[in-house]
Amino acid sequence: MKLQTLLVFFAFAFAISAQTVDVSKMPTIKVTGTAEIQVLPDTATFSFTVSKKNNSVAAAKKENDETIAKVTDLAKRFNIPATDVKTDYIRVSEATKRVMIPNSDDDYEEVFDGYRVNRSLVIKLRDMSKFERFLTALMEVGI
Repeated sequence: MKLQTLLVFFAFAFAISAQTVDVSKMPTIKVTGTAEIQVLPDTATFSFTVSKKNNSVAAAKKENDETIAKVTDLAKRFNIPATDVKTDYIRVSEATKRVMIPNSDDDYEEVFDGYRVNRSLVIKLRDMSKFERFLTALMEVGI
């Protein structure tokens, strides 16, 4: 009987010591961090609008087309694939300018000042060794 009592006592003792520990009450350490890395770019995107103004719509469009042609030819000379040269639709609008109304102190009116023709371009340059030369060439053709 003493052996049975002793075995029951040990079984009870082991059951009590095997209870789970509440980890939410244990001390913890929380660590957060950020990292930053700087790399050289491998692509440059040039995005711009060619805008020409003239009293004639046809003349303004012709000037705009000539500048666009110069830019696309330039892209070809720099071996930029046609898939990396995107042009947008042509937008034509009346141009106005603000002029003071004669014999008035501070009154202005908008008057017709010709037509404006706009066309946007986006060019991706994937060879960064050509960046400065291409940017300079763009400015030389009027961009």
